[in-house]
Amino acid sequence: MKTKIVTISFINSAPLWWALKDEKSVDLAFAKPSQILPLFKMGNYDIALLPTYEFVKNRFVEAAPYGVLSNGNVKSVLLFHKGKMNQIEKIYLDPNSRTSQAMTKYLFQEKFIRFEKKRKNLNDLGFDEGQLLIGDKALKLRKCGLKTTDIASLWKKKTKLPALFALWAKNDKKRVSDSETLLSEGYRKSIKKLDQIIKWAEQETKIDEKTLRDYFTKSLFYFLGEEGKEALKFYRKVFDER
Repeated sequence: MKTKIVTISFINSAPLWWALKDEKSVDLAFAKPSQILPLFKMGNYDIALLPTYEFVKNRFVEAAPYGVLSNGNVKSVLLFHKGKMNQIEKIYLDPNSRTSQAMTKYLFQEKFIRFEKKRKNLNDLGFDEGQLLIGDKALKLRKCGLKTTDIASLWKKKTKLPALFALWAKNDKKRVSDSETLLSEGYRKSIKKLDQIIKWAEQETKIDEKTLRDYFTKSLFYFLGEEGKEALKFYRKVFDER
């Protein structure tokens, strides 16, 4: 029987699943971050790359010590704004990620800012408004002419911890044989094919090769390690209060 895995469709997760798509023992599917939790809770999948907010709030079990992390300047979780940061009174939150929504609310909790879950056309933003965008869209639009504030950089500055956007979870109701080995080997094989991943990402996003290489090798990392585990503990504390 194949192991059924669902993962985030953004390019930033590719080093976690790239080799898994060729594994005969794996049935791999893709979804937006906001769509994965319902699919996973319905029991449709054995393993899921879950956004951190959903992982923490639902108290899922870690399937392997890998996820999508950044120590700042992630480039794909950005607050777009026309005015200065201290002018912002309202932030529109990208509906596709409750993790990024919760992180942004935490970072701006002392500034009496109003939040609304929707996307507003960037050209229509007022000087007292900001728009949070995530994923490939944010990465492509980061040089659109507006000011941008990197949420992972703000998070690192405030918490002294890396931003943890997603991590592998396993379904306790299903028997998955050695998920850690499967996912660890998957990452090890995938990262050796980084050139393939970058070429694919370039075709998918129309972003240049240098930007993508910097993105995968400098903006992101994937092994939790001690720093990532400390970050997860902090997320549990922050998200349990929300």
